[in-house]
Amino acid sequence: MNKISDLLKQFSSLVLETGTAETEIQYIQSDSRKIQKGDIFCLYENTKPEDREKFLLDARTRGASTVFVNDKIDSPEIQN
Repeated sequence: MNKISDLLKQFSSLVLETGTAETEIQYIQSDSRKIQKGDIFCLYENTKPEDREKFLLDARTRGASTVFVNDKIDSPEIQN
């Protein structure tokens, strides 16, 4: 099974917003409504600014172990 650190090596544009690089990858999801405990959530780069925080908070509330974004999100509510 691959770890988050493997993804970070392959995709330099990704920012690990929450979680750790040693987290094992179980399931990657891009729809926050489908997140289950332990899933990894990836936020699309073209997500509207007004929706970003809503989707990220939804993913964390549903149990996402890790969140990837294309740029840093400056919100204390989203930080791990």
